[in-house]
Amino acid sequence: MEEMLTTLGEIPFDPVRLVSNREVNSQLFEVIPAMKRTICEGERLKLDYPSDVTQEEKLKLKIEHDAAVAKLIPKYFAGEHSKRVFQTTLRDSATVFDLINVFTEYAKGMTPSLRLDIEEKSGRLAKYVSDNKKKL
Repeated sequence: MEEMLTTLGEIPFDPVRLVSNREVNSQLFEVIPAMKRTICEGERLKLDYPSDVTQEEKLKLKIEHDAAVAKLIPKYFAGEHSKRVFQTTLRDSATVFDLINVFTEYAKGMTPSLRLDIEEKSGRLAKYVSDNKKKL
């Protein structure tokens, strides 16, 4: 457990890199129910593809969109303590550990069953990222 936390603290919170990995992308947006929809509606973000777009361009547009959404996770879901990490000028950047803290702090205000669900999903995400650090 300690090794995993150390590893997560070494991985920068880089939304593009995170969402470029299909498994991370899938798990990330499943941690909090309706997280992606909440952010997209709040920011009026919409993913539209031009009619003549290639599959490669479509993938690039999806990654750009998902990265923009992921970057906003702290704005929408960070609590009092985890938000500070993303707003401070005292650190160069946040880490994946800090992102996981956003989820766990958010979960504290939920019902016990929802809290457990969010904590389990964020734990699986943390483990996957830690185990696959080199792929990211």
